[in-house]
Amino acid sequence: MSENVENQALLEETRDDLDGRFLLFHINDRLYSLMLRYVIEIIPMQNITYLPGIAYYIKGVINIRGKVVPVISTRAKLNFPEQPYDDKTCIIVIEIQEMTVGLIVDSISDVIAADSSQMAAPPATGDTATRYLSSVTEIENQVILNLDCEKFLYEDLSEFAGI
Repeated sequence: MSENVENQALLEETRDDLDGRFLLFHINDRLYSLMLRYVIEIIPMQNITYLPGIAYYIKGVINIRGKVVPVISTRAKLNFPEQPYDDKTCIIVIEIQEMTVGLIVDSISDVIAADSSQMAAPPATGDTATRYLSSVTEIENQVILNLDCEKFLYEDLSEFAGI
């Protein structure tokens, strides 16, 4: 078996181990999560190079070990007002559809395990705050809004391909 095939098999096995695990983060005093299988790393805020002519919520690009990565303000994309970054603000670097993207969040909270029996369908309000959700979970009296990365980035993936 070639090294590339072995590496791909190991990556798939690792991702399978992460199914049902979620990274919790805060946006505007709300608790969100995303599937841990998408997360590559969490980094502190960086200098972001602005790119003209892109959506208002795409803050620009950063360089991570020689790779140019677009960065989205999760807060802005969810239609919350922007606020100054502080020492808890960070970037969750994810990989989705072979694209690497950074998501700016207010803070990181925890990693949890949840199964489908703990999840409910998101409310059907149709607004921006709920249309990007895959489900809602309540654990230890905390409501967690589970972000669907595919829905959240759907409109942006083709734009990122050109960056």
